[in-house]
Amino acid sequence: MHKHYCENDTELLLSHLDDAFSWFGAGEHEYAVDPATVIRTFRAFAGRVPRCEIGEEQYDVIRPMPDLFICTGMLWVATVPDSGICLRVHQRITTVFRWTAQGPRCCHLH
Repeated sequence: MHKHYCENDTELLLSHLDDAFSWFGAGEHEYAVDPATVIRTFRAFAGRVPRCEIGEEQYDVIRPMPDLFICTGMLWVATVPDSGICLRVHQRITTVFRWTAQGPRCCHLH
């Protein structure tokens, strides 16, 4: 979350996508079930997300089976004052990671 909203580091997120992947974004049309579509979409917004601050984070992780982790959470995301944009939203997130020989691979992001 910090790499995306605070540092606009698209490539870090994309480097952790699994071969099987599903994504739900905040927009009604933001839905994909393949990494290629997600990569195109995220790269189209690279450098265009206004810098934000994150606060009041709460995350919980469950491990329903070996090597599979589900993380849910809530956080406040607000644009920084010098961005010229005034936005403060309460976000919820769900991620699913599969642990592999290459490390964590994200197979779901919502």
